Amino acid sequence: SIWYLNNDQQVAAFTEQLPMMQIEADYRALKSKFGIRRTHPQFWQYSDILHDTAKQYRGIEYGMFDYNRLENR
Repeated sequence: SIWYLNNDQQVAAFTEQLPMMQIEADYRALKSKFGIRRTHPQFWQYSDILHDTAKQYRGIEYGMFDYNRLENR
């Protein structure tokens, strides 16, 4: 999954929920709320945004993201 946060309220909710994760069900709930799975029709659109942001901030150190290891859970 790609994590997608599109406003300050979502960022605040994500950062509040993240440290409270203790079990697999907590992780699944977080991904349900903020994650975009590989099977989502807009996955590649969000991947492009992530890649462009990495390129902008990492300069010559950025690279392609390897999604081969992502689990679709």
